[in-house]
This record gives sequence, C-alpha cells and structure tokens, in this order.
Amino acid sequence: RMPYLGIGANFHHERFDGIGYPEGLKGESIPEIGRILAVADAYDAMSSMRSYRNAIPQQRIREELIRHSGTQFDPDYAKLMQHLIDLDSEYQMREMTDTSAQSEKTALECTAFGSEVSEGVLINSNPTVIRLTYSPYKRESMETGLSGMPSLILFDSLDAKVYTEEPYVSDLNYFEYATIRFDGKTVLVGAREYRTDVVERNSAETDSIEQDMHYEIEAIRYGDHAMFTVSNETHSVKVILALPDKTRFLYAGITGENCRISEITVQKSENEIGENVIPRIAEEISYITGPSGDVPNVQIDGYRTDATEPVPIRGNIEISFHTMSLPTARLVWHTSFVDIFSSDNGRVDGPNHKEYALIRLDGEYWDDSDGLAENDMRVTKSDPFTDWDVWKEQNKKGMDVRVRFERNGNQITTITENGGVAIHNTTTIKADTDDLYVILTGDQVAITNVRISAV
Repeated sequence: RMPYLGIGANFHHERFDGIGYPEGLKGESIPEIGRILAVADAYDAMSSMRSYRNAIPQQRIREELIRHSGTQFDPDYAKLMQHLIDLDSEYQMREMTDTSAQSEKTALECTAFGSEVSEGVLINSNPTVIRLTYSPYKRESMETGLSGMPSLILFDSLDAKVYTEEPYVSDLNYFEYATIRFDGKTVLVGAREYRTDVVERNSAETDSIEQDMHYEIEAIRYGDHAMFTVSNETHSVKVILALPDKTRFLYAGITGENCRISEITVQKSENEIGENVIPRIAEEISYITGPSGDVPNVQIDGYRTDATEPVPIRGNIEISFHTMSLPTARLVWHTSFVDIFSSDNGRVDGPNHKEYALIRLDGEYWDDSDGLAENDMRVTKSDPFTDWDVWKEQNKKGMDVRVRFERNGNQITTITENGGVAIHNTTTIKADTDDLYVILTGDQVAITNVRISAV
C-alpha cells in the first residue's frame, strides 16, 4: 500500500507560486509529495519520447528546472533534481528510445554496413573482452562477390547508441571516433591517429567465406588512447587509437556487412590498467600550457577529477585565475568550482576530510556538507548576463576570475562575479576549525595562472 501516491497525484499540478490547480495552493501549503512529484513528472515528460517530438536533451531539461525554480517548482526539490542530473552523466534516467531492444540482442543480421548495430559497450580502463561468432551469408556473398566482415563502430552518445540522422545526432551528442573492420582496416572519423599491427597469423589456415569464425576482442582505454586486439582462428590484429580528448565516453558498437553475428558476450574486469599499458602514438592534448602562477595549472577532464593545490584560508584572501571550459564542454556546469574544506594534512584526499562548501561559477551550490556547515547563497544577475548560452560561450573563450574569501572565525564569505553572475555565499561551520583550505576544481575545464594575495 502506498497511500501518499493518491495525494501526490491530486496535487502535482499545483505550482509553487500559487497559480496551479486543482486548488491553487501555494508554497509549502502544497503537500510535500505533490511538490516532489511535480518535479519528477516534469522531468519524466521532458525526457520521454513523444509522438510529436523526441526526448529533450538532459542539459536543456536542467535549464528548464532552473528557469522555473520558485515559480512552477519547489526550489529545494528542483535543486535536488538538478543534482541528480549532474550525477547522471550518461543520461540513464531518460526513457530509452525505440532502439533500446538492441541492448538485449545477442545476434545481429547485417546486410549493409551498419544495418544493425548493437548497443555500445563502454570501453574504459577496466579491460573488456567481447566474444562473438561470425557467419557469412554464403550464397549471397558468392553471388555478389562481396565478402562478409564484422566491424566495430567506436563512438560516444548520451544513450550509448549509434545514430546517423538528425535530430538524434545533435540531441544525443553523437560523436564518432572510427570504424575498425576485423581484418584491421580502420577508418578515422573523429580520432586523431591510429596504428595497426598484425600481432599473429596462422598460415596453416585460411580465411573462407564458407566457414564460421569465432572472434575475441580485447579492448582497453587509458586517457586519450585506446587499444583493440581482434583475434580469430587465423589471425590477430591490434589497433591503437589516439582519441581527441579524455572527456568523452568511448563505446564500441558491433556491426558488420554481409554476415550474421551471434553468441555475443561481454566480460569486464574489475582491475584497472595502468598508464603505460597502451603505447602512446600521439602527443597528449593540453590546455594548460599558458602562464603558471603561485600553484601549478590544472586540467580537469571530468567531474572533479583533479584540482589545484590547496590554499590555506587564515584571513582575508583573494584568488585570481583564468578559467576556460574545454572544447568538449556543453553544459552550464562545465566550469570551475570553489571547494572549501578541512583535513588533518591539508590535502583534499587527506585523513578526516570534511567538505563545507562547493560553489560553482554558474552560481549553483549543492549542500553535501552532512550538516557540518550552513551555506547562505545569494546569486544575482547583472546587465552583462543575457542568457546561459552566451555565458557558456564566454566560458569556452576563457574568463579571468577573482574570488574573494573573507574569514571571521568559523564563518567564510565567498564573493565573485563572472559574466554577469554575481555570487555571495556565507559558509558557517558548526564546529571550531582552525585550519581551513580552498581548492579550485570543476568539470571539463582548464584553470591557469592562479595567483593568491592577502586582502
């Protein structure tokens, strides 16, 4: 029994500003379950396929939640939904498209190349082994003179599927790296470079369009390089790819031409590979070669994957730096963050680490302090701010930022203004804490020329 669902169903069309229905309730007079379901229902409606439109991209849903926070939606639950979206980098909460049935397929019927493609297998630093059986279309191949061949399509998209037509390509951020035929022939699309080596060949046997083949594909990725080793009864081919960045996901979709592919299985190791397993064939792309300041520059390829060295907050200080969103950045929160914390050794990964405030330059704050602190965030927008699309473009071009920290005992006030977004946040730490630190981090952003000065 779930008695509260009836209440939620009745009141989830009420609006926080009081102009909803059925009773025109306002603010917290709306039952809590109704305020929760209002946000959840809006997300579900926007992220689902409709006969008149496709599912709306996740970043646009997020901006709609921000736009209507405090009017249509309870701001607390809208903010919680925004945080869930932030964590859902692969858009797993969305309704799957009508191609989702491919995820359950263990067999494909491939006439032309790409006529059927499996759902993508995520390739990362955990070694992945894909096994399959290839069966040529014997009669058709012999009559047309076309030999069959399995292939991999290497790509990224929000729902791990291959797309060739608009609006899916744009809406689901489809990006293709390359295609690899199982004979080693590789076609680059978005990858920078590749190297193919025949690792082994058994000359006692020959390929034949008349026989089935059992293939094993070993795939790994580290940073901006990936390696695929394709083996069957007759040969083994190794392909190394230099990817254009570290930030996008890498999926491998199985397809082919003039063949049947069956008995597809995927196994992924729990152990991650190290840096030197894949030979580097191209230089690492860096966006932090500019001027360096009081602490080393840092490139943050994913959500908080790196950070600057900690800076003590012992009085009033100001930190200036240059921030630039990486070329792959597409979302409002792909920007720099300010993180205020304490730990026994002053390191962000140190013992007894406690985080008190995480403030993004777009003016959002997620309270993950576990009750250790209270944050009073005030955000205003001035004339330089027009809309978030312009603000995102400013971040991509790069901005010079100044952040001021005013400390009074266990209270720290953080003040900054960038692109017309002014932030004033007061953090009150509940327990006495002598040593406080701040780091700069973010998501898909380069931070350079960091300068620290006393105020």
